Amino acid sequence: MYARPGNQSLPMLLVIGGAGDLATRHLIPGLLRLESARDRRLVGSVLLVDRHATSRAGLRGRMADALATHAPGAPARRRDDLVARLEAVAADLGSVGPVLPEDWAGEVPPLLYLAVPGTVLETAAAWLAAQPLPRGLRVAVEKPFGADRASAASLATALEALAPEATVHRVDHVLHHGLADQLLAWRRRRAPEGQAVERVELTWTETAPVPAERAAGYDRAGAVRDMVQSHLLQLLALVVADLPADPTGLGELAAAKAEALSTVRLPPRSDLARLSTRGRYLAGPGVPAYADLPGVDPARDTETYARVVLTVDDPRWVGVPFELTTGKALDRADKGVVLHLRGGRPQHFRFDESAAQHDGWLPPSARVLAALLEGDVSRSVGSREADEGWRVAEELRRGWSAAGVPLVGYPAGSAGPRPLHA
Repeated sequence: MYARPGNQSLPMLLVIGGAGDLATRHLIPGLLRLESARDRRLVGSVLLVDRHATSRAGLRGRMADALATHAPGAPARRRDDLVARLEAVAADLGSVGPVLPEDWAGEVPPLLYLAVPGTVLETAAAWLAAQPLPRGLRVAVEKPFGADRASAASLATALEALAPEATVHRVDHVLHHGLADQLLAWRRRRAPEGQAVERVELTWTETAPVPAERAAGYDRAGAVRDMVQSHLLQLLALVVADLPADPTGLGELAAAKAEALSTVRLPPRSDLARLSTRGRYLAGPGVPAYADLPGVDPARDTETYARVVLTVDDPRWVGVPFELTTGKALDRADKGVVLHLRGGRPQHFRFDESAAQHDGWLPPSARVLAALLEGDVSRSVGSREADEGWRVAEELRRGWSAAGVPLVGYPAGSAGPRPLHA
């Protein structure tokens, strides 16, 4: 069924959802890139647990193809070495009783990665709590952390049964992009306060529509839950937070960002129609309308575009508007932060993955694994941050409903919906 780790001096990597898209396209290719960069093994066996797990030979063949596609520049010897360490375990998260053996982890505390959709994270955590788990476990979970404020709190409780908060890595990949590095480095050099800033734009827009295979899941989330609650508010927190003296201190950056997010305020409901926009893309050249995708319920009025102007209730940032924009199927991709400085040129921080790919460049998935291996939670999202993010998201959605802010259609491939009030 699987082999116990041959190298007992290296941790095992246990991936729940190991046959899924996240593991296949990002996580295992990220591990290959990281081991290639350091030219050595960093983990022992890689145990991929999934209800769709195939035989060992089938899994290794499929993952070898995936690695050739998603980590094409990696040395063949490193790819072959990683493939030879992959093991498969077929297990359903609904099964009762232990599936993993008592000695599965070997002598070194393993790394656990929950590479499953946010809708089943809590179920996966509860299932794992019934397994024989060693001490010293480090746990990584991908955003979204729950589906709302209440479920995020339930997830936090479920994760506490697996590992202490200090060893839980809540992964929001925007914090592992070069964009976050640039923003933090500039803030530490200049440390601007709101008096020097006229306004701030935080943007994460894409030309791609919602993939048909993800439509049913996306329809239960929408742009606010998918992107505003996570990526955009995390970037806002990096701009506003009172940065700790030691950026690598255990949980210090997360605490500072949580404090910053607690000061975020939405416009009054009477101003929401002027200071926010919600939209959904219609059919465009070669792109079907979002409402026609399989699994989408048009009656949900799920938004694929969201814009909102927020303020920060902090004396340093009084009067500074923060404009957050995200959307799918737009005419251009724009991912980054612009600080419009009073009496100076705007300061741009852009995410450009194509420009970043050079010798020594590591994708966010590899950087996440490096942090997990090193026990570095400085870029992890703390439970309080997740709670504050959901607070803002829920207040916005409730405000839209109460204020009757309409869902505006926009053609796929266009600049997006026009605000009701310019």
